[in-house]
Amino acid sequence: MLYLMIILKYMLGLLFFLTAIDKIINWSKHLTTIKMYSLIPSILNKPALIFFLLIESFISVNFLLFTNNRIAALSLIILVFIYSTAVTLNLARKNTDFSCGCGSVLESEKLHWGLVLRNLIIILSGVIIFYGTISEQLPFTAKFSLIFICGSTLLFFSIGKILLLLNKKRDQIMKTVKIFEEESA
Repeated sequence: MLYLMIILKYMLGLLFFLTAIDKIINWSKHLTTIKMYSLIPSILNKPALIFFLLIESFISVNFLLFTNNRIAALSLIILVFIYSTAVTLNLARKNTDFSCGCGSVLESEKLHWGLVLRNLIIILSGVIIFYGTISEQLPFTAKFSLIFICGSTLLFFSIGKILLLLNKKRDQIMKTVKIFEEESA
């Protein structure tokens, strides 16, 4: 059970590290996404993105490097609740034709209820870490191995996601080719 909690903590740490890096690399894209949510005045978009980036970085550093993670777990719960609320409000308004802004492997082209479900699972994971006692007395090699396993899992998830997107694009191209062939015949 201890190893499962540690793996969960490292998986979330890596996940939030990747999303924070994605927000830095694709800064203007994420600013546009915050604007698309239409929940805060435009003047607050940049401070909001900086705030989200700092919290995600705090979570990832704490989950990956430190053993006392209650504040980081609480931060995760609150942050993902905020994200879920934003998605839910836009789903209710039928404002769904934009990227979720999650970043990295969590990114989705459009808003949908699956994002809310996924976020609830992440929140539940944060609750488990918050209430679980993880006193890691693992040697460095064991910690490194667990982080490597988590990173590999995220990599395989990313590859699968890319393959699904490529398959979707291929289908769209085939549809376009078929329409073009029908029109020219």
